[in-house]
Amino acid sequence: MKAIILAVVFLGSILLALGAEECTYASECGPARCCHANRAVPLAQAPNCDGVACALYCRPGLDLTCGSHIGCYKSECIVSNNNKYCTDASDCVPRQCCHATEAVNKAFGLDCSKEAGCTAVCEPGTLDCGNAFITCIDNECTVLPQGASAPAK
Repeated sequence: MKAIILAVVFLGSILLALGAEECTYASECGPARCCHANRAVPLAQAPNCDGVACALYCRPGLDLTCGSHIGCYKSECIVSNNNKYCTDASDCVPRQCCHATEAVNKAFGLDCSKEAGCTAVCEPGTLDCGNAFITCIDNECTVLPQGASAPAK
């Protein structure tokens, strides 16, 4: 019985340690390797790439050199070649913390809690003050001006 309790406690501590590596925001993730990364990992596991020179060619597939993006999806660091994919407007969030003009899938959203603060100015052409809204059109997160209507599905 004592061995079973110890095993459960040991496994529980392993799961807690693994849970510490989960992400909430894309900014908590980094490339799994310095050059031509095709996987993302929590920043604590990402290599220090300072001073590393990589070849500038683009490898096909999910290669960060080719325009893929690092995100956090269901608490896991991911790489995707489409950071705007959506099936519904609820999949989308502003791309910028302040005066946002674009939208991305929430897996690629920013942690705006660390933002120093936005100005109170209602910038035209942004999501500020209800000037625009986020929607999902043709499976892409999109910002439309207030008064515009999303095409019917």
